[in-house]
Amino acid sequence: MREGVHSPSASVLRIGLGALLVLAFALLFLGSPPAGHAAAAFDAYTCENPPPGGCQLPCPTEVSYNQQPVTSYVLTVNQDSGTGTYLAKETEPTSLSNCAEVTSGTTWRVAQLCTFHCQHWHTYIQPGGTPFPGNTLVTPTADAGFSFLGWVGGPDACVPVNPLTGTTRLTCSVLMDRNRTLTAKYGASPDATPPTNAPVLSSPGTGTFSVQLSWTASADETWLGGYELYRNGTLYKRYPAGQTSVTLTNQLCNTTYQYRVDAFDSVNATASNTIDATTTTCSSPVIKKLNTQIHVICYRTKTCAGYPSHRTRSHRVLFHWGATRAGKEVTAGVTYQCKMDKRAWAKCRPGFYGKTYTRLRLGWHTFRVRAHDRAGWDPTPAKWTWRIVR
Repeated sequence: MREGVHSPSASVLRIGLGALLVLAFALLFLGSPPAGHAAAAFDAYTCENPPPGGCQLPCPTEVSYNQQPVTSYVLTVNQDSGTGTYLAKETEPTSLSNCAEVTSGTTWRVAQLCTFHCQHWHTYIQPGGTPFPGNTLVTPTADAGFSFLGWVGGPDACVPVNPLTGTTRLTCSVLMDRNRTLTAKYGASPDATPPTNAPVLSSPGTGTFSVQLSWTASADETWLGGYELYRNGTLYKRYPAGQTSVTLTNQLCNTTYQYRVDAFDSVNATASNTIDATTTTCSSPVIKKLNTQIHVICYRTKTCAGYPSHRTRSHRVLFHWGATRAGKEVTAGVTYQCKMDKRAWAKCRPGFYGKTYTRLRLGWHTFRVRAHDRAGWDPTPAKWTWRIVR
């Protein structure tokens, strides 16, 4: 066959071999789905089936795991009066095509969880079979000529969202563990009446890193959206209308904070009294003292194992020692003192160097060693007592 001329049979063979290689590559990297999940197909590499070079964070591609069945629930938003639109979005950091909101009038079909991210599952079932529902954030926007007055009439309720970028007092969160229905009320003018019964704020107690707060309930003629907690003049958290107490954690110790609670509706707020609450004094962590241990005792040679007899003819002895805390060996920042018989304590090198005594007299001897670090001296020094005989 002349150079540059290829037979049809050879091209077909090459195409066939190429298809087989593609199929083998797909089987190698895609494999089968994890145990407990239905058959699936990946539209990109995942970190359980990594691409050449391994998996890195973030994933080379955020991928969807097309599972069947995928548990989905419907969120329906009814309108009590007036008109408006709504933005519904899942609380996932990344929204993918098969998790995007499907809008039809005022109805959203929201999959509980339907995406696969690098290193962890976002699916309709957690390991062990526990349902793992997601949340949906709903933000209303009134049409021209109307004002949003509140989420009223149910049958389901939504809770206010903590201060986040792009959220307001009107944004609420709905747990999508079943079909949910919200009802929105609009009016020709904004709500002009603030909530009544201003909350009365008090602090039942504080801890080293916590503050307990409680307040009296407020009311509103249309919709009580909930309560906003201010710390040192800055909006800190939002709480639902039915909640009247909270324990704040992760506060700084020995610190005075100023708190205020505002009851809010769609437009207005009614402020509580302002109180000061001081967390208790910072306490230093308790550090256990070191435990000094003699590892090796040698009478005649420089190498021996275990502990010998308390009786020997040798006038020479070698000791090795160390220190532990909570059963773990400690070397960093540890210093030692040694003491032979009635002599004074004297600084000695770390125990792995060893310490040798020679030309010891006949009779009884006692060697002591103690470790020291930031927790102080070991109150129970290690010791060894033995007798030199003729």
